[in-house]
Amino acid sequence: LFDAAKSELGDLDDMFRRGEFSPLLRWMQDNVHIQGRRMGAVALVEKVTGAVPDHRHLMDHLKDKLEPLYFA
Repeated sequence: LFDAAKSELGDLDDMFRRGEFSPLLRWMQDNVHIQGRRMGAVALVEKVTGAVPDHRHLMDHLKDKLEPLYFA
């Protein structure tokens, strides 16, 4: 979901550094929260991202965040 939001909203990390969280909140409300009770998690992820849930997005995120700490 985070990657889908980034593709629509742009550089979320930069927004977060500036303390701007409302664009992501609005995106989540429009794309996720409103659908939450209507469908299950897998169907929701497919609808929002256009793909089935995949562990690689989480693994890439963790690698990007943790690799600099351990292999600097």
